[in-house]
Amino acid sequence: MCSQLTAEQNDCIRIIAENENISNYELEVNTGSVKGDGYLGIISTINLISERKNLNMILKMAETNEELRNKIVIRKAYLREIYAYNRIFSEFENFQRKRNMQNGFSAFAKIYGSCEEDCKEFLILENLKEAGYKLWNRKEPMNAEHVALVFSEYGKFHAVSLAMRDQDTKMFEELTKDLRSIFENAYSREKYERGVKITLEKGFKAVKGDNDAIEAFRRFSDSLRTFLLKQFKSPDNIVFTHGDCWCNNMMFKYEDNQNPHKPTKVCFLEWQLSKMGSPVLDLSYFFFVCSSKEMFYDYKSYLKIYYETLSENLRKLSCDPENIFPYMLLERHWKTYAKFGLYMGLIVITLMLSEVEEAPIVKDVVKNGETIFDIFNYEGIHVNEFNKRILNIVTFMAEHELI
Repeated sequence: MCSQLTAEQNDCIRIIAENENISNYELEVNTGSVKGDGYLGIISTINLISERKNLNMILKMAETNEELRNKIVIRKAYLREIYAYNRIFSEFENFQRKRNMQNGFSAFAKIYGSCEEDCKEFLILENLKEAGYKLWNRKEPMNAEHVALVFSEYGKFHAVSLAMRDQDTKMFEELTKDLRSIFENAYSREKYERGVKITLEKGFKAVKGDNDAIEAFRRFSDSLRTFLLKQFKSPDNIVFTHGDCWCNNMMFKYEDNQNPHKPTKVCFLEWQLSKMGSPVLDLSYFFFVCSSKEMFYDYKSYLKIYYETLSENLRKLSCDPENIFPYMLLERHWKTYAKFGLYMGLIVITLMLSEVEEAPIVKDVVKNGETIFDIFNYEGIHVNEFNKRILNIVTFMAEHELI
C-alpha cells in the first residue's frame, strides 16, 4: 500500500496488478503534470515495477476542495469522462468488432480502473508518453500534416456514432440519452451572463482598431447567447463529440523513420466535456484554435479530408454516407456551427500562449470568482499574439459569412 494514495486508489491498483498478472511489485508515484496542465484535478504517474513486467499509468484525481467543487462542475466532469471510457468506448469497440471493422476508431487511452464515489473520483489510464506519444508545442499553430491527421481521426470517431445511430438505434439512444453538456443548468442566468460577458470583452479588445472586425464581432456577440443555448437541445446533436479539442488534449506518435516529424497516430485525451452535438463542434474548435491563418483559407481541403475518412468508415460499417450524412449536410453544419471555434478560441488561446508561471491557480481564482470562466479571465504576457489570432479568426469568419 502506498501512503501517497487513498485507500480506494490502492485497492484499485491491487486489482489492476491482479488483472495484469503482476505480483511482488514496487509502486512509484510521482507528479505527472506541471502548473496549468489540469484545472479540475490532480495528475500523477503510477509505475508498477516487478521482475516480470512494468506497468506505466496515469492517475487523474478530482479536486476535493469544497469551494472549488461548489463553483465548478468537477463531479459532473469526472463522471462524464468515466462514462466515456467505461461505457461509450466499450460499446464503440463492440460495435466495430461485430462488423469486422479494420483500422477503425481507437484513438483513446486504455482505462485500467476508476472510482465514481463522491469526492473520491479518479481514473487510472495508460501512460501514453511511455507508449511513445508526444504533445504538440501548444504555443505554435499546428502544421498541415498534424491538422490533416486530426481531421481524419475525427472522421473515424464520428462515423461510429452515425453508423450506430443508423444500425442500432435503440442501443445508441440508450447510450447517449443523458449526454447533454455538463454546463447545462450548472449556473444561474446571472452567472452565465457574467461568464459570456467576460469572454466577449476579450474579443472586443482583440479587434479594437479594425472597424470591419469590430462590426463582425458585434454580430457574433449579439447572437452568441442564443447560439449557445440552442445547442443544448439542437436536432443537429447527432454524434458523440470529444468536446475539448485543443492541442494539449491530443498526443501524437511518429513511427515513420523516413520522416520522423510526420505524425502517424493521434490519441485524444480529456473527455470531461464530451457530449452529443454536431460534428462541426469538434472540427471548428480544433481548427480555429490550433491552426494558422493560412490554413483557415484552405478549410475546404480539411473538410474533404474529414469527409473522405468519415465516408470510408461508414461504408466499412455497411452505411451509405449519402443517406447518413451527405457532404451538403456537413457544409450546412459548418455554416451553422463554425463560430463555435471563435468562442472556444476566446477561452482557450490565452492558456495556450501562457508561460508556466502565468497559469492561474484555480483555488485562488475561485475564491474571488463565481464560475469556470473566471479561470481564463487574464490577458497574459503574450496578449498581442492572442489578439492577432482572434483578429485572424474574426476576419476569416466575416469574409466567409460565418458570423
